[in-house]
Amino acid sequence: MVLVNGFDAWVETARGTFAISSQRYGPDVVHPDGASRIESFEYEPWPRWRYRIDNDLTIEQELFVPKGESAVFVSWRVVAGIDDAGQRASPDLGDSRR
Repeated sequence: MVLVNGFDAWVETARGTFAISSQRYGPDVVHPDGASRIESFEYEPWPRWRYRIDNDLTIEQELFVPKGESAVFVSWRVVAGIDDAGQRASPDLGDSRR
């Protein structure tokens, strides 16, 4: 068995690297600044966060825990934005589910 306490996630683009996670290290220490990019959160049918990276890029993260299984699935995908080549991304472009 492996216990995961958390992870750091980020988006790399031609414009830079942007955190989409945050960790609390003490009562007054939160790093990196991923929580500041949360645009929306939905809990049905499972947790889903939308992160506004900048005016040109929105990322969606989903978390799913199958009932009765010792597994957690986390996926990320581009839902709106411009890709690294400067082309307008369609909702299906950049799907990077893991």
